[in-house]
Amino acid sequence: MKLKRGRIITLVLFFTFLVSFLTACGGEDINETDTVEAVPSAVEEMSTVGENTEIAFVAEEKPNQNSSEEDTWLVMLYQDADDETLERDILIDLNEAEMVGSTENVSIVSQVDRLDGGYDGDGDWTTTKRFYITQDTSGDLETITSEELEDLGEIDMGDYNTLVDFGTWAIQNYPANHYVLILSDHGMGWLGGWSDDDPNESSEMGLDQIDEALSSIIDQTGIGQFDIIGFDACLMGQLEVFSALAPYAKYAVASEETEPAL
Repeated sequence: MKLKRGRIITLVLFFTFLVSFLTACGGEDINETDTVEAVPSAVEEMSTVGENTEIAFVAEEKPNQNSSEEDTWLVMLYQDADDETLERDILIDLNEAEMVGSTENVSIVSQVDRLDGGYDGDGDWTTTKRFYITQDTSGDLETITSEELEDLGEIDMGDYNTLVDFGTWAIQNYPANHYVLILSDHGMGWLGGWSDDDPNESSEMGLDQIDEALSSIIDQTGIGQFDIIGFDACLMGQLEVFSALAPYAKYAVASEETEPAL
């Protein structure tokens, strides 16, 4: 009887405390200034298409200093197509982005570097160009119709400073509430990737340099975090990669497997 009475007293005290706590809180909703914390290593979502599994992780969320009532997005495409195998595929990816195009609330910008001696379509230019992606409903996946913003000449896309320059340029010129960075090229998992032999032979970004580039972009722009970082590259769905990205992005998406062709 004592044990049963003790349980009843404990429950009464617990619910009294709970009611008092909720009354004190007043049922307030979480507002925009509240910080949401999540476990960096927790698996948020898994999706499988055929044999190719993509994994997304959620990291600790930091406040976006550009937050406002209007939801605006900037999508940045860092497209290292200075490669005989990937040049045409990445240009088709860019044309696929044109099927959607930028809108009033979503700006899509690209920096794409082409190869001299690879795919000869769409004018066969070989330099590095920046585009503001606009919609093209023609269905043509071989011709870029978006606005060319700048021709940078031959740029080393395997140099992490080039990534820093692109990221800071895009964010400063197209400020938004949310930021997405997609990096396209060959990936090697924890070793990194993003090689570019022209103009510097055997140039590539290691994971430590990608880490440094992301940190520098955030420091120079004050955005707090990227909303999403995505790797359009092989083998980047590794724990070491997601661990490196955790301080810089709320979500990251990458493939465990190779990404053959388109």
